[in-house]
Order: sequence, then structure tokens, then C-alpha cells
Amino acid sequence: MQNYLSLTAIALLASGCAAKSTPSEPVPAVVAEIDEAVEVPAEEPTAVSSTTLADAVAWMPANPDREDGPHMALVSGNPQEGAFTFMVKFPAGHGDPVHSHPSDFTGILTSGELSHGRSAEDFDLVSQGGALVQPANEAHYTGCSDAGDCVLVGHMSGVMATVPSDAPVEGEMAYSVTDAEGIGYEALNPKQPQGPKMAVLSGDRMAGAFQALVHLPAGSSGPMHSHSSTYSAVLLSGTVNNGNDIPVGSHWTHVGGDAHTTSCVSEEPCVFFAAMDGAFDMVPVAAAPVEE
Repeated sequence: MQNYLSLTAIALLASGCAAKSTPSEPVPAVVAEIDEAVEVPAEEPTAVSSTTLADAVAWMPANPDREDGPHMALVSGNPQEGAFTFMVKFPAGHGDPVHSHPSDFTGILTSGELSHGRSAEDFDLVSQGGALVQPANEAHYTGCSDAGDCVLVGHMSGVMATVPSDAPVEGEMAYSVTDAEGIGYEALNPKQPQGPKMAVLSGDRMAGAFQALVHLPAGSSGPMHSHSSTYSAVLLSGTVNNGNDIPVGSHWTHVGGDAHTTSCVSEEPCVFFAAMDGAFDMVPVAAAPVEE
């Protein structure tokens, strides 16, 4: 029996079982200097971000009739209306028939070993920590090895739909697989090469929406700041604190304009997958004075 994501499951995922973000307009690609803190007018309300800890993540069957099949957890967005971020768990040994999606997919494999390619006989292996970028409308096969469940953290650029394919693609395919060792990070601040880093997986962070991995050094603490665009994230390693300690497997959304800090409070670096709905900027925000 095919295990394509059903329309019923999409409706349930979009019904409010996870944090939702409010898209904002694209903004100029400007990274503010950290020492140029700005005051936030008191009369302007601050948007509230949301966090879902790992033990509260709402996993649901992709097909309500197949509890033993893939499960999904919505992080942000609405798969019936547009771009969304999510997690999907494939049982060990599971394989999807050749199919396509009308939207681009970008993701990171957080556990297991995934087969992805032309067919069940012709594929590339995606190992733990590896990145997968699958362009829209290209028929492909996806399967999980027998060794253990496969969990993908990812983002789709538009609505979710699965279109069965009558035959595998002929000729060269456009999808790409990058091993964890091949993912290149760049310092967010060139003056601080040992500070926070980012590896853009798809999109252009200086021009519009993009997906990336963010690496925070162990024990690092960032200043209070905001972004003009909204982003959603899933923690892959370490422990992050943005007001409360956040363990691996948790996800959060920071709405554009919401002042926050993001610190890595573990002895190991913190890495999270992030999907931002507009260009990247980082605007320092002066901390509110302490009342005596």
C-alpha cells in the first residue's frame, strides 16, 4: 500500500498542532553592527515567539490509516497554503514509490540512512547529518534503510502535494546530496571567525527566503537582537537557551521584529536547522533598563 501523505493528514497538520509563524515582507540585506544598539519604542508591541520542546512535539501519521507508516510534525506554516517547515520520520525499511512534489524541498537527515534517487535500484545514500535538496516536480524515490528509523528536518517552498510517477526520470537528475563533512560554514561576522557560523543550504540569505544550518560555539551567548524576517528552527545538537533551556529535537519560531537572545549553554556546539522567510539581517536591541 502506498504511504503518500494524505490530504486528511495535511489538514490535521495545518489545524494548529504546532507553532505557526506570521510571514513578513522581504527586507534589505543589511547586517547591523553589534555595537550600534537601537532602542525599541515602548509603545510598539513586541511580537511573541513560540517554542515547542522535544517531548511536546506533535507527531502524526502521514496516512491516518497507516500508524506503522511515516509520521510528520509541523514546525511552522501551513502545507495547504504555502511554504512550511516540518519533521518527517520514516520507519526502518520503509520505501515510497516514485513520486514528485510541486514545491522545492531542503532538509537535513538527523538520524538513520536514507536512499534518495531515481528509483529503489538507483539512488544516492544520505547519511546522518547530510543535506538533501530536491527541486520541485522531479520524480524521485525515497527509502529508509533497515538499520533504524530515518528522521528528516526540512522545509518546502510551497504547498504540500504528492504526485505519483509512472516511470523514473531518464537522464541527469537535479537533486543534490551533501555529506555532513561537505557542508561549508561561514562566519556570520568576518571579524569573529570563531563565533556563530551559517551554512546556507538553499536560497540567498542576502536577497530573500533561505534555509540554512546555524552553528553556535559551545558556551556562547549572543546579544539581544531581532530579525526583520520570521524564522523557524529545529535544534539538532547541543542545548540552546532563548529564555529557557531547549533540548535537541525541540523547535521554535521567532517572528520578525521580536527581540531575543540565542545562547548555546551546552559543552558541545549547538547546531540548528533554520528556515527564514526573507533576507537575513541582525538588528541589535538595547536591553530594557532594570527597574529599582
